[in-house]
Parts: sequence; C-alpha cells; structure tokens
Amino acid sequence: MPANLSIDDTISFNHSSTNIREGIEVKVTTLEEVMKYVKDPYLIKMDCEGCEYEVFNHSFDVLTKFRYILLEYHNADISEHRKTLEKLSSNFICNEITYELFIHKER
Repeated sequence: MPANLSIDDTISFNHSSTNIREGIEVKVTTLEEVMKYVKDPYLIKMDCEGCEYEVFNHSFDVLTKFRYILLEYHNADISEHRKTLEKLSSNFICNEITYELFIHKER
C-alpha cells in the first residue's frame, strides 16, 4: 500500500489498478483462507473497504456457501455494481438498503 495516500484518495484506491513502487506491505487474507475456520457458513458480514467487487469476482463460489450475506459496498462503476447485484440475485434474494449522508450545517 502506498504510505502517502491522502484521506480523499483512500476512498477510491484500488491496489490492482495502481503501480506502487514504494509503500507498506500489508498482509491480505482471502475468503478461501477464512473458510478453513468456518464450520457452518450461515452468515457473512462483508465490510472490506472497497475490495468487495474483487471478492465477488474471485470468490463468488465461496460466497454461495453462505445462507445470508450482509455487505457494505462502495460506489463503483454503476455497470459493475449492477453486474454484481445480478450475479448475487441468481443465488440470493437481494434487498438493497441505501442511506444518505447527513452533514451538519455550520451556523
């Protein structure tokens, strides 16, 4: 990971689309590795800060072992978002919950 990202750049950072020459090494654990410790894949809560589409693209078969998936997803290309929901809808009943970000107005 780059060591000098601004807070604004962390929102949309994607390690696979960035050429990183310097930075900090971060250990990554795959969903497949986590599944070695899961006996009853009933529910998974995903909050992986922007890599949810990567998980869907590389570990979809593992996700289908769960009965329920709760996830937070980040804004991405709308077509990518729709493809993901369509893919999930083939195996799950999908309910999308949205929220608005409220910002306190200065007086």
